[in-house]
Amino acid sequence: MGRKLTSWRSGIRRVLFAIAVASFACSDGASEVQAQVFAFEERGRLALSATDLDPDTPVVIHLDYDDEGTRPTRTARIVCEDGRRLDTQVERVPGLEATFRLDLDGAFLRPGRYLIEIDGQGRHALNLRRYVIQVTEF
Repeated sequence: MGRKLTSWRSGIRRVLFAIAVASFACSDGASEVQAQVFAFEERGRLALSATDLDPDTPVVIHLDYDDEGTRPTRTARIVCEDGRRLDTQVERVPGLEATFRLDLDGAFLRPGRYLIEIDGQGRHALNLRRYVIQVTEF
């Protein structure tokens, strides 16, 4: 029963995400329309090719994070293999309460591995959610 419910919830999230991306692409905001949008689910991995990334175009990454909290923003830390770190804020996506939006400069993502950590509701280490992005050269 639990597996079917989880699968059903995942399917609903994907449909809602597709609707949000479609409405996002149709919005009047010029910077939002031009952004490169990527998504992966909670504790997931995202593989990108550097040839598909435009350094002059902002990157938006949607993070599936169903914490059932009420805060509209969370603190995120991005740690790169080359030693760079970026502390930033992620915001809930309107209409998708279990999804947060991470905005990055297009030139930030270079070939390598990136660890994204988002703080949770509580105050201990188990509340961190982690995501991995792998950017390949080809």
